[in-house]
Amino acid sequence: MDSQRNELAEKSYQMLTKAGVTELNQTIWIGPERLPARVESVTPPMTVMGRQVPETTTTITYSDWGEPVKITVPPPEKVRESAMPKVPGISQPPK
Repeated sequence: MDSQRNELAEKSYQMLTKAGVTELNQTIWIGPERLPARVESVTPPMTVMGRQVPETTTTITYSDWGEPVKITVPPPEKVRESAMPKVPGISQPPK
């Protein structure tokens, strides 16, 4: 799995550099327990496959570190599969 992750990271890097991206900004907030509390990533505007893609901000918030987790499986009618959009130069993830 690590080799697949490395391959995906390398292909993503190649796509970004080909699109002219020279830097990605990321801010990480550390909580009082010295664990990540929030990560914000900003991808600058770029052209991909001839289309202009605007600046994109992604924010991930982490909470309740170490707390028990209860996962409820959704009923089958609430689940569906869909394929990842195909991006030239990036292989599809394994099923």
